[in-house]
Amino acid sequence: MKKIWEWILCHCLGDHDWTCAAIKGIKPNKYQLTQGVAGFYNYATMYCDRCGKISKLSLPWELK
Repeated sequence: MKKIWEWILCHCLGDHDWTCAAIKGIKPNKYQLTQGVAGFYNYATMYCDRCGKISKLSLPWELK
């Protein structure tokens, strides 16, 4: 029942549970630390904790 409710929240109502690695307390890995802007983008990407959708705010401007 929980999965059905989560699906309704995300896909029908658009009420995503946005998070990112920094909010979850996950430290950046070696790739993210050594790749400059690309590594920072990878680390700071905002996504839904329930369905995994990446926020439009985190997409490069070319993909919006």
